[in-house]
Amino acid sequence: MKKPLYKYPSVWLIILFFGIMHYFTIFPYKKLEPLKGAIEYGKDTTFSIKSWLSEDYQHVKEKYINENFAFRSTFVRLHNQLQFSLFKVAFANGVIVGKDNYLYERNYIRAATGSDFIGKDSIHKKVEYMKRANRYLTDDGIKMLVVLAPGKASYFPEYIPDRFGKTGLTTNYDVFRKELLSSGIPFIDFNSWFRSKKDTSKYPLFPKTGVHWSQYGVVLAVDSLTKVIEQLTQTDLPTMQITGIEYSDAIHNDDQDIEDGMNILYKIPKFQMAYPQLKFQNEGKTKIPCVTIADSYYWQIYGSGLAGQFFEPAQFWYYFERCYSTGVSGDWPISGVDIRTELKKQKLVLLITTDANLSRFDYGFSEAVIKAYTDLSDPDKMNALIRNQVEIIKKTPSWLKAVETKAKQKNIPLDSMLYLDAKWVIENNALK
Repeated sequence: MKKPLYKYPSVWLIILFFGIMHYFTIFPYKKLEPLKGAIEYGKDTTFSIKSWLSEDYQHVKEKYINENFAFRSTFVRLHNQLQFSLFKVAFANGVIVGKDNYLYERNYIRAATGSDFIGKDSIHKKVEYMKRANRYLTDDGIKMLVVLAPGKASYFPEYIPDRFGKTGLTTNYDVFRKELLSSGIPFIDFNSWFRSKKDTSKYPLFPKTGVHWSQYGVVLAVDSLTKVIEQLTQTDLPTMQITGIEYSDAIHNDDQDIEDGMNILYKIPKFQMAYPQLKFQNEGKTKIPCVTIADSYYWQIYGSGLAGQFFEPAQFWYYFERCYSTGVSGDWPISGVDIRTELKKQKLVLLITTDANLSRFDYGFSEAVIKAYTDLSDPDKMNALIRNQVEIIKKTPSWLKAVETKAKQKNIPLDSMLYLDAKWVIENNALK
């Protein structure tokens, strides 16, 4: 004889649990704090016979329910907290939990240990491009300044987990610094400067659970940066003065951005951070137009309004992919910018990178400048050069035969292969 259903309390508990979940999904009594980080939630859909028969409705609805059911954010935080507390694992893209719960992003550890080293020849080639771009800009009366920002793992190597090995191997930073010293390109090395101040700085220059330099570190860097810019451009920029320091346990978001992205239940214990209060003197001072090509380290300068205190306009070409400018809402792709025309409006070009991004620095900017100043960005002139090069290839039997072989291998028309080879020759010669 089967037991009555009421004698299976575990079944009723499951039914009750899912019933409560379903009820509060439809009728939420309280809006929970959303998860932080780069999270995209699925959008709801409406029923139709067509979407039902194509199964689009089912797939979209399933995704929406999975990402929007009641208490989802709490369950995610509970799961992430258990993983962090028990196993020192962070459920956030590229985040590494270091000793004493210092948080890193993996690419900063790779930079500090030299595991992302791209080789001396590659770095020498990059700096050669920068030298040539600098010459073109200088001829147009535009100054260029390279800034090597600090990296958290280079600053705090003692908290890197042992499994990543030790620092001390050749790094991209080591070679870039050496190449820049011999290049004649003006540059500032905040990486070594920050590390030299580690034991003497009155306030922290890096946070425990954030990835970027601290707000106090940003202000120190900007103060030094503007002094160098004044000498380089012979301009009396607005003066920045620290009028006070808020030294507090109330950590601002920028100083715990990695921790926020982990979405855990409880805050990680950390030391106090300093937040300078600033005053600016503009009377009798001059702001200059400036374009900055940089990684995320510049966001604290640009997004906080600091850049706009010294530059007008202050343009930010983020990774040389997206463009932002003070006084203009939104952003736009770099592909829509006439590089040479825009640069001619500037008095200064800043190239800023942390050590974690030196392997791809300067994000193609120098090559774009070289092409712009050698007219390769002009479609009509470029096509004329390509047509001329195609004729040269056709008149060189051995070269033409090699191109014919490549066309067969790639299974494309000979004319297309001729165009690609000619284009490669033109661009490669321009960058020598």
